[in-house]
Amino acid sequence: EILGREDGAPPSVNLEAERQLGTLIRTLIDKNLVTAVHDCSDGGLAVTLAEMALAHNVGFQAIQQLVGRSTGEAWFGEGQARYVAATSRHDELFEEVQKAGLHQFSIQSFGSVGGDFAEFKTWDKRWDQADVCQIPLADLRAAHERFFPQLMDA
Repeated sequence: EILGREDGAPPSVNLEAERQLGTLIRTLIDKNLVTAVHDCSDGGLAVTLAEMALAHNVGFQAIQQLVGRSTGEAWFGEGQARYVAATSRHDELFEEVQKAGLHQFSIQSFGSVGGDFAEFKTWDKRWDQADVCQIPLADLRAAHERFFPQLMDA
């Protein structure tokens, strides 16, 4: 739903793929290969990153490339079987993913954790430039926490 409009079909769902990826995620957690993990099913990557930043009170810097998709799709797409995982053990995590043999899934590194702001960088190689949006975590938290009180007062 964007600007009060609801258009298009929901993303397709492959329950077997969801089960396989869920099993892999639990394995990564059990082996302490991730410090945080969150699915992207509600609001896409941007909302997932914001929720993780607020939950752990730590900022991030993330970049998304626009390759045949819009900025909205890159940051807010709610496609199936997508997770964000934070790790300092990249090599071991990639090795575990390879061992799982789930070749239908891709894994990519797209950012780093740290600081007191949320940074969303959108790269479009057609114009060889990036748009950057930085939001202090304090502002993000204030907006998040005042939503329901304002809604209830309305």
